[in-house]
Amino acid sequence: LASPGIRVETTFGAHSLSALTDHSGVWRQPLPPTEASDRGQTLLFRSSEGGAALRDVLFGEVYLCSGQSNMEYTPRSMAGMNNASVEIAAADSPAYRSVRLFTVGKGTTSKTPLRALGSLYHNWTAASSALVGGPAWKEFSAVCWLFGKELSNELKVPVGLISSSWGGTQIQVWMPKAANEACHQGSWSGDRYNAMIAPFAVGPMALSGAIWYQGESNNGQGRYYSCAFPAMISAWRAAFHSPALWFGFVQIAGYRYGGASRPDPSADLRQAQLAALSLPNVGVSTAIDTGDWNGIHPPDKQTPARRLAAAALDMRYGRRQFEAQHRPPLYSGQRL
Repeated sequence: LASPGIRVETTFGAHSLSALTDHSGVWRQPLPPTEASDRGQTLLFRSSEGGAALRDVLFGEVYLCSGQSNMEYTPRSMAGMNNASVEIAAADSPAYRSVRLFTVGKGTTSKTPLRALGSLYHNWTAASSALVGGPAWKEFSAVCWLFGKELSNELKVPVGLISSSWGGTQIQVWMPKAANEACHQGSWSGDRYNAMIAPFAVGPMALSGAIWYQGESNNGQGRYYSCAFPAMISAWRAAFHSPALWFGFVQIAGYRYGGASRPDPSADLRQAQLAALSLPNVGVSTAIDTGDWNGIHPPDKQTPARRLAAAALDMRYGRRQFEAQHRPPLYSGQRL
């Protein structure tokens, strides 16, 4: 941040650009169209108040990964995800040297939107086995990593992945207050949205898309969720000034939510999640067939991640050969 009304000069290769900071000291500098490349670039910034530089900047795709524990779940969480040692080792492959990872910490919540992150586990860092196989529940999100790995394999461009999740959370905490009010939940301030999503919308950051794995903590609230989920997606799109931002989500996996003696309400929640498909440019990864009857955190993170990546490749990048890999059979109606 700089003082309000300050002109900031940006040097990017042969380009000299400038922008004024707004009333809060934030500035945004559009850059000329630049081909995706794994060759690091340098951006230099200078104003009357000083200068700064960003080095080893890659141009490519950036995805935000969010939700509750099944998104936060890292390769070493619980007993570990399927094939964990191989998936962790893959992060050292030269094929993924241009995949960059960023994990938001869980040290900050806020009743109002923040302009900067108050907590992070690690800033932008090249993928590695040390990072992907880091401490359980800290770094790095298994679904996010596997999703990005699939995109990297197919697109052959740099991929930036932001993991911003918090286990055990309901969707209400990830929604701006106005979106909660629209679904008659105005007492919720959206404290995780304010602390862990809103800072990226200052500017805002240019995203290629977002993926979401959440819903377990809203099980039994299907009617509400069918309002809240589309409202949250629309609110995020508005915050990032991207009305058609691609958004992919995982339906909650199979698990004995009701136990042996109580009805299982999870089918109602899965149906409510599908309300998001009423919005354009939304993809779904079903996980009913990848769950664990005895564990709410299924170790199969590869299948939902692969389906999310197939949805993005089909819908976001026009790779129609991936359509059959992500579209589940959906009920369309009946006739007597």
